[in-house]
Amino acid sequence: MYHHLSQYYDQLFPWNRQIEELIKPYIVPSGQAIDLGCGTGRLTNLLDQLGMHVVGIDLDQDMIKVAQANYPHLSFFHDDMISSLKTSKTFSLMTCFGNTLPHLTLKDLRLFLESVHQSLTEDGVLIVQLLNYTKILNEKPKHLKVIENDDIKFLREYSYLENQILFKTVLKFKDNETVGTTTLYPYQKEQLITEIELANLKVQAYGDFNFKPFDEQDYYLYLIISKK
Repeated sequence: MYHHLSQYYDQLFPWNRQIEELIKPYIVPSGQAIDLGCGTGRLTNLLDQLGMHVVGIDLDQDMIKVAQANYPHLSFFHDDMISSLKTSKTFSLMTCFGNTLPHLTLKDLRLFLESVHQSLTEDGVLIVQLLNYTKILNEKPKHLKVIENDDIKFLREYSYLENQILFKTVLKFKDNETVGTTTLYPYQKEQLITEIELANLKVQAYGDFNFKPFDEQDYYLYLIISKK
C-alpha cells in the first residue's frame, strides 16, 4: 500500500517538532526503545538524538530502504509489529505513530497488546498516535484534504464498510499516477481502553502533543500505555 509513497513521504508530511514535547518525559537515557511503524525513520532518529538505543520496524520494505538511506547509523528492520516483539529484549519506550495501529485486525490488536505487556520494562511506556475515529465516523468524510507539494499531488478517499474503512490513495507526480488501497479498523477511544485494560495494561488519553485532555473533536488521539 505505502511503497509508492516512500520516496515522497517526507515531502508530503512535514515533520512536526512538537512531537519532541510528547516524547521527552518518557526518555530513559541509554534505555532500549523501539519505533513500530517507523516509516522513513524520523521518529527513530529523534529517539536516538534524545539518548536512547533504538531500532525502527516497518512492514513496508521501501520505507525501510528510505529510512536506512536517511539514517545509516541507525538500525532498521523489515518486520511486523507483533513478530518484532517476540524477543527476550525489553523496552523502556515503544512508539507507534502515524496511524499505524488501525492497520491491525482486532485479533492482531489483542496479540499486539499481549506482546507489549511482555516487552515493556516495569516502568516502560508505549506511546500511540492515531486518528480520532469517533470524529471521523460521526462526520464520515469521503475525501481528505488534498496535499500538494511542488509537482506532487496526493489524494485520499474513504469508503465506509461495517467496522472497516477502505482507504484509497492516489499519488500524482508529473505525468505518473499510482494508486494504493488498504483496510483500516477505526478503533475508537473507549474500545481501545477496554482492549488495553484486558491486556493488563493501563492507559491515559490525550488530544495533542501538550497533554490536553482528549475531546471527541480532536483530530488525533494519543495514548500513553504502561503496565498496571
